Formats: sequence, C-alpha cells, structure tokens
Amino acid sequence: MITIEKIEDRDGRISFQDKETKAQYVRVIGGLGWPGIKPGFAVVIGEDFEEDPSLKIRHLRVFSEIEEENFERLFQKCLEARDRYQVEDYYGNTENKPMMEFLRDFNRELEDGVFQLSLGLAPFPEDLAYHAWVIRERIEQGEKSLYLPENSLLKGYLMELGKEQVQKANILDYPAVAGLGYVLSHIKTYPFVRPKPYRREHRQSSWRTI
Repeated sequence: MITIEKIEDRDGRISFQDKETKAQYVRVIGGLGWPGIKPGFAVVIGEDFEEDPSLKIRHLRVFSEIEEENFERLFQKCLEARDRYQVEDYYGNTENKPMMEFLRDFNRELEDGVFQLSLGLAPFPEDLAYHAWVIRERIEQGEKSLYLPENSLLKGYLMELGKEQVQKANILDYPAVAGLGYVLSHIKTYPFVRPKPYRREHRQSSWRTI
C-alpha cells in the first residue's frame, strides 16, 4: 500500500514522495462528496512532480478511495488518509450547512492533540455537469492524465454517469463523482506554481531533507 512522506530540498521547497517507489509529487489533495442516496465518498490524489511535455499538464494518481455511509467513519478514514498520504487539504461543498454541521460535531469530539479535519470550498460545488466535464477532460483517450487504482470503485460510478443524468441529477446523487470532481476542479482552477527557492538559515526541519 502506498505511503507518502513530505520532503524538503536544499532550497527549502516542499514535495511529496512515495516511500517505496520514490516517485515524487508536487502536491497531494483530497475531495469529499457528501452522502445522498449513495454513501459518502472521498478521494486522495497525487499530482506528478514533472509536467507531461506533450499535454502541458501533470498526470494525476488516485492514491485512495473511501466510501462510507456513516459520517463518523467517513471522516475518521479521511483523517487516517490525511496522515498516510500527507494530504494538504480536502475540498468539497462547504455551502451545504447541514453536512458541515456533521463535520463540526465530529471535530468537537476529537481527542486533544488530533488536528481537526478541515474542508475547503471546491469550485462550483453543486454543478454536476461542470465536474463531469472536468473529469472527462482527464480520462479522454489520447489525452488521458488521470490514473485510477486497480479495482477502483470510481470506474463503475463514472460508467453510470450518462449525459441525461448529468443534466438532470443532483450532485448529492453521485458522491463519488463529486469527490473526484472537487479535486480535479481545484487543480484546474489553481494550477500548481513551483515556489522560488529560498535558503534555510538557522532553522531545523522535521521533514526529511534531500
């Protein structure tokens, strides 16, 4: 199973590395789709370190898929994935007030010293058609740049989503598509920009330095 560590180069820039394969990523982020008629669904994705010169984008790798009907188990598994994969942020629909209240209740019950599960606002969080389009951009033949794990649950959910469903369905009907779409839409809206190097002086780092 994949385990990601955060590393820092000699110029003080942070990246992420698979402990086993040593593959590197510029960022690791997650998406959370609220449960509706189907269980809630979270996705964790790593964005490749190097850009594909032919596509002018970085390939994306799905590290983890989490599907749970129970809110507490869903959030707890998101916390576990955050620690295992060094997830920087999760994105979702923070405008859904009842669902956010479940998250606040969960965070209030966490033990002292456990960092709360935070959720950032995804672009167009209620627009199923937009997120379906962003996903199609990444999986089209000839321009594929999204890679799912073997036995991925997402494959089946994406096959269910036809044009008619996209136009008529509520995004709460497709939590898996929402979770994936939230990550991809954030990456599309906020492309990664490599920070300028800076020299570290008189500072100790808890991350491994390469």
